[in-house]
Amino acid sequence: MSKNSKTKQGMASIYIVVFTTLLISIITLSFLRIMLSESGRTSRDTLSDSAYNSALAGIEDAKTAYSLYQKALSGDNSAATKQAKDVLEAKGQPDSYQPENDCDLVRKALGGTGSSEYTIDKDITDQAYTCVSMSLEGNFAGYITKDDPMLVVPLRSKESMRADDGNADAIKAVRIVWRNLGSASTNEIPNSYGYTTGDNLTEKAEGIFGKKGMKDDDSAVNLNALNVMLVQKSKNSDAYYYASNGTNTDRGYLTLVPYEDGTANYDNIIAASDVVASADKTMNQPIPVHCYTGQDSHCEVEIKMPTPIGGFPRDSQNFFLVLSKIYSDPDLDVTVEMRGDDGEIKFWNVQPIVDATGRAGDLMRRVEARLGTKNGADLLPTAELIVGGSGGIEKDFYVTKNCIKGVEECDDSGTN
Repeated sequence: MSKNSKTKQGMASIYIVVFTTLLISIITLSFLRIMLSESGRTSRDTLSDSAYNSALAGIEDAKTAYSLYQKALSGDNSAATKQAKDVLEAKGQPDSYQPENDCDLVRKALGGTGSSEYTIDKDITDQAYTCVSMSLEGNFAGYITKDDPMLVVPLRSKESMRADDGNADAIKAVRIVWRNLGSASTNEIPNSYGYTTGDNLTEKAEGIFGKKGMKDDDSAVNLNALNVMLVQKSKNSDAYYYASNGTNTDRGYLTLVPYEDGTANYDNIIAASDVVASADKTMNQPIPVHCYTGQDSHCEVEIKMPTPIGGFPRDSQNFFLVLSKIYSDPDLDVTVEMRGDDGEIKFWNVQPIVDATGRAGDLMRRVEARLGTKNGADLLPTAELIVGGSGGIEKDFYVTKNCIKGVEECDDSGTN
């Protein structure tokens, strides 16, 4: 073999070694990069979870403060409950004070002092919550699901719940917005559910329950239908009446059915007279409501509040809505606003809003939570029949006579 051939073979071996080394180096560096990336991601995820847990710790402290506040409202005069009540009601604060912007609010309500950051674990994960604020005012938000098929919404404002005889008459209407939590296909609002613009509802022979829906044909059922029941009474009245006296009512029951794909900004307003009419047992017609499709598919309506039987003033403690579904699916996301002559009226001590920020190292997480009753079970039972402790079924009810259209007032001579 010539010297030239040996040289060529040697060069080929060198090239192979070089390329093999480069290939192994590239693979090694790639794996190293992946390992470092996964290690960093794991570290960030761990810190994120720790920061989230820190924020939840702030939420738990807010629950404790709110529990002390509720005890104060129930007559507990201990120093801890008084402190919580004074802080959460902003006693001694200027009119410009905004509790939702006070990061030390919960700490103050629990009698704490010092900086706004509360250290949970300093040595290992360096965890703390840095800001926990709470506001007793806001709108109402909740879900109607299979497990919780009903929402009870107390209509209470700061004005109406004053200790010196509050005034609920300023609440003129409620605005309800609901969204389907199902898939996009079930969230669509198809056209024409048996009603068209201009239809006279009182002349409709078919109600909401046709063969499969609003029409007596094969139209799809609109699963977004919502039931809204109003319960109220005057302060000078000792009883509730299902029927109206033609002008006022203590009860109203509305079935709201989306019926058209709306792209315009419709004014969905239900008059107080329609709520009064809904208490008439001879009329049980649904009310069509324009809804909106697209990226924010939802339904919304504003319901004007009628005056209760006996006239004003309205009883602040007995004024609420009951929201429920007709169909088991889909689950609904519901928000409620109270409206007055000058715009929105905030709910007071119905669903306090807590805003908590947690920290772990230099990573932070922020959580918003709403406190309050799960579904208003303290105001209204969630079942029609209640099984007693002895194993029997208990049902309390009151029978009235002549609660029909044309009668001025129910005959209250019925018996339990």
